Amino acid sequence: MSEPSAPLLPASLITHPFVAQWVAIRAPDRVAIFSGKVELGQGIAQALVTVAAATLGVAAGRIDLVAGDTDHTPDEWYTAGSQSVEVSATALRLACLTLRRAALEAVRSTGPAAVEILDGHVLVAGRPTGESYWTLGGALPQDLRIAADPQPWTGFPEAGRGDRSTIPAKLGAGYFIQDIAPPDLVHARVIRPPRHGSVLLDIDEAALAALPGIRSVVRDGAFLALVADREWDAVRGARLAAAHVRWQDPMPQPEAEDAVAELLAAPNPLVREVHADAGPEPPVVARRWRGTFSRQPLSHAPIGPSCALAAETAGRLTVWTHSQGVFQLRGALARLLGLEDEAVRVVHVPGAGCYGHNGADDAACDAALIARRLGTGHTVRVVWSREDEFRCAPLGPAMHVDVEAGLDAGGGVAGWRLTVRSAPHGRRPGFLGEVNLLAGDEIADGVPIAPPRPVPPQLGGGGERNAVAAYSFPQQVTHAFIGETAFRTSSLRALGAHLNVVAIEGALDELAAMAGMDPVAFRLAHLAEPRARTVVERAAAAWGDPQARAAEVGSGRARGFAYARYKNKAALMACIAEVEVDEEIRLLRVSAAVECGRVLDRDGCLNQVEGGIVQSASFTLREAVALKGGRAATETWEDYPILGFAEVPEITVELLESGGDPLGVGEVATGPTAAAIANAASRALGLRLGHLPLTRDRLIAALAEQA
Repeated sequence: MSEPSAPLLPASLITHPFVAQWVAIRAPDRVAIFSGKVELGQGIAQALVTVAAATLGVAAGRIDLVAGDTDHTPDEWYTAGSQSVEVSATALRLACLTLRRAALEAVRSTGPAAVEILDGHVLVAGRPTGESYWTLGGALPQDLRIAADPQPWTGFPEAGRGDRSTIPAKLGAGYFIQDIAPPDLVHARVIRPPRHGSVLLDIDEAALAALPGIRSVVRDGAFLALVADREWDAVRGARLAAAHVRWQDPMPQPEAEDAVAELLAAPNPLVREVHADAGPEPPVVARRWRGTFSRQPLSHAPIGPSCALAAETAGRLTVWTHSQGVFQLRGALARLLGLEDEAVRVVHVPGAGCYGHNGADDAACDAALIARRLGTGHTVRVVWSREDEFRCAPLGPAMHVDVEAGLDAGGGVAGWRLTVRSAPHGRRPGFLGEVNLLAGDEIADGVPIAPPRPVPPQLGGGGERNAVAAYSFPQQVTHAFIGETAFRTSSLRALGAHLNVVAIEGALDELAAMAGMDPVAFRLAHLAEPRARTVVERAAAAWGDPQARAAEVGSGRARGFAYARYKNKAALMACIAEVEVDEEIRLLRVSAAVECGRVLDRDGCLNQVEGGIVQSASFTLREAVALKGGRAATETWEDYPILGFAEVPEITVELLESGGDPLGVGEVATGPTAAAIANAASRALGLRLGHLPLTRDRLIAALAEQA
């Protein structure tokens, strides 16, 4: 008989195997924990503190989190993919378990075996012993290796309301990266070309240097920046610079006016079969349905534009950034600048919240290039303009999905074929070893942005994420990857899952209607997995009886249902959206059931799901980047409407705790919310809506097409 395999450790524990790399006992009465994951507004900082406090038996107020600092924290890759709780919290839990057990063993070796830890102090039979983590620190092995545990979450206390003690600090000066102002601060603004790849043909540097308040003009190839002691001087100089700079457009590019049309017209896509399950025999399809779904490009549209600071001291470069991958950014900067990794330190500082690849890394590169040019004695602060944020930051790509399916003689799904066409969903700095920084394309001896490649399946895929329906029927799924588009695209919350779930759930609603079945009953007939069935049933309980559901069709006010499991292996969510349709769609309420394994921080989990619902609703009803002349034409909030505070629906979320390993919820809501809204609006009108965003103009077009 073979020996049972050892429990698997998170990958970050393979490369950082010592407790001291994750936890440090610090006097007086403090504990430091270290994480490569960073706070983006998603609440991971509080979750990690909660895990460490509960595992060590220490009050949360004694714990100091050090996160996202290449000099001090483990490299845990990007803060992405809803894996911070799933992976990083597990790694920290194992490190804290190992330290706690070592402390208990140190006491047991000198006395009774029945010991416990309360707020870091060791008790025997409920009485203080005078020993604590702080007194035992010297007795614990300094090279203590983290022990694997097949069930690391056994014994973890039930989640309660998290400690939100970090909120007051965010309301005052000094918390966000935009607040940092050292004495040697100078302000820089980068003058970006009108189109990516343009050549800086002519520049009047004397005229630029003579602009009020400008102390330096930094030029390297097509990279141009103005530096001033006062921020307003740099802003004003950037606005006046156009009169003194002449650009030459790159080689002719497609004059695309519609990003989805550009996808459909793109020649020679890279086609990959994602899933092929034809079933035991060729299906006999009695009735068939076909539909198309699409979305326009999306902007991250952060409330605060990208910002970074950089300074060079004694030959070492330090960069402060709100990047989601500090180690990957360090490697990209080092390669671009011809430095060793150790010559660059990257420190995360919270900025405007973002899920995905926005302009943070590019702003950091801008600041680093300028700081290197100015040399020691200056900390350079770069803030992008709102126009640059919309025009130059990577976008979430346009997508197009075609679904063809039918019913067999028994009313089951048969002949399911789904094809998704999408531009790149992953071009971060450091991704697949590439530099991928905007200024790297602009400086004279830079490293151009690499040709786009699909996100590997082992990372969850990009355009094909959630393209395989989470139901029990044979299906064929194909991904057509479009490498080059008129503008730069990369990762945005949930990647392809946003539109893929809309398409799958929309098709299922249509097939249910063809079969004469209730939408929920039809889904349950194709769901075998117990966890999925539980989530669907709990969410559907808020919808009332099937007869009431059927009466909503064509009434102008209806509810829609949707279900998905993020990446088909992470957290599960089913939800109902209620809408009213007149001249436009008004979202009234969303109720959801979410199952994410063991809940570590109930308040934080609810915040994540509720925020995901609101952002997905905004994606689905409002947001789209306009194109003009083959480039992004969106420049202001007037060009890019988002869901307003007065439009936020009533939201109810039920968390179903299974007790399994914790699963991240940062992206679980994106697909199901969008699909439920689209299904609700389709039921309210009695016609299928699938092209996002569901604006007034699109409603008019859909009604005209039906007529």
